Amino acid sequence: MKHFIIGILLAFMLFVLCSCVGNGDEFQRGYDAGINQTERYLKIQVEQAKAEAYDRGYLEGCEDGVKQYHLCLRKPTYDEVMTFISQDYTEKTGGNCLDCATKLNDNAIAKGIWCYVVLFNYFTGTSCGSHAIVAFDTVDKGMVYIEPQTDQIVRLELGKDYSEYLCAGNKICPIEKMFVRQIGIIR
Repeated sequence: MKHFIIGILLAFMLFVLCSCVGNGDEFQRGYDAGINQTERYLKIQVEQAKAEAYDRGYLEGCEDGVKQYHLCLRKPTYDEVMTFISQDYTEKTGGNCLDCATKLNDNAIAKGIWCYVVLFNYFTGTSCGSHAIVAFDTVDKGMVYIEPQTDQIVRLELGKDYSEYLCAGNKICPIEKMFVRQIGIIR
C-alpha cells in the first residue's frame, strides 16, 4: 500500500512538472495543489486505518474480556433469557440455593449475558433465613427473576410469600411461609 501511494505521488508530481515547464507560478500552484490533495488523501487513509484498528482491537478485547474477566456483557431480551434458561441445566446439578444461583450466573456470563445473583432475607413467623436466586435485567421487559433450583420465573416483592415458588417446582417445599424482608443484589 505504501509503495502504491508513493508511485501515485511520483506520477502526479511528474505530470505537474511536465505540464508546467516554463511558467514558475503555474508550477508552484500545481505543486501546492498536488501536495494539498495528497495530504487530504493521506489523512483520510490514516483515519480509516485508525477506525479499523480500533474496531478490530475492541472486538478482540471484548472476546478476551468475556473469557477472562467477564467484561463486555450485554443486557438480554426476555426471549434470550427464556432460551438460555431452557438450555441451561443448573437446576439438575443440585446444591444449595447459593450454589445454584452462582452456577447459573456464571453460565450466563460465559454466554455474554448480564446476570445478577440476588440474595433476600425472609421471615417465617418464627425464624429468619436467606435465599439466593438470579435476575436478568432485560431490555424489553425489565427485571426478570428466576429460581435457579427450578428454573421458574418468580416475583420478588417485599412482604410477599416466596415459598409458593419453591413448592411449585416440587424441589423444596418449606413447611412455613417465607415472607420477603430484605432484597440485595450481591453479584
